[in-house]
Amino acid sequence: MAFRILVAASLFVWFAPAWGGAEPLTLYWYDRPPLLYVEDGQMRGLMLAPAERVMRGANIPFVWKVLPYSRAQVAIRDNQEKACAVGWFWSPERAGYAQFSPAFYYGQAMVGVVRSDMPAAEPITIRDFLRTPGLRMIQKQDLFLGAYMHAAVHEILAESQIFTTPAGISPILKMIESDRGDFTIVPKEETDYLLKTAFTDGRLRVLVFSDVPKSEGRYLMCSKSVPADWMARIATAAAAETKGSR
Repeated sequence: MAFRILVAASLFVWFAPAWGGAEPLTLYWYDRPPLLYVEDGQMRGLMLAPAERVMRGANIPFVWKVLPYSRAQVAIRDNQEKACAVGWFWSPERAGYAQFSPAFYYGQAMVGVVRSDMPAAEPITIRDFLRTPGLRMIQKQDLFLGAYMHAAVHEILAESQIFTTPAGISPILKMIESDRGDFTIVPKEETDYLLKTAFTDGRLRVLVFSDVPKSEGRYLMCSKSVPADWMARIATAAAAETKGSR
């Protein structure tokens, strides 16, 4: 599929081919390789093809629009336009202000990233790891970690042990390297990508937790402006996309 790129207000917008001039659904995304990112002027990522297959299967025109994580959350919550944020986890809070598709993509498990010299031996459960005395977590602000991980973190760690930042994952990993925190939680495919491309000196390592689900669904989180018939068609297409994938 060919795309043309519009640069406006510091946003890149990818236009899918028009459906007879119909008003398109806006798909919000932010740079998070290898899930969604731009390389050589082309949009790429593990969630790109599944999301587009859902839109085509639902026969809904769409545009891709870059919007930072926090701004996308506000835009969906405030019902600013007919839009869906792509690849988000479901949570009770989000379900209060947004509509959700069924899962359209199942990724790898959430894992920890720690300094290589941290004495945490595998196999280990997330709850046992979180009981490490004096543990300091750094996490992206407002980021939901999936139901299982989110519950474990907030059940065991004190609020004073959780440091949040608006920064992305790469700056967070640099903070861990410099001992400003001990660990963060990231999807395994994202961690593998970064440790192979940007953090290659061996100062960080992945910690796999034996009790964490192998995958949690990624959803289209849509504003209340998206019509009910569109959501029904998206639901059918998303269910077909992941049929037999678990």
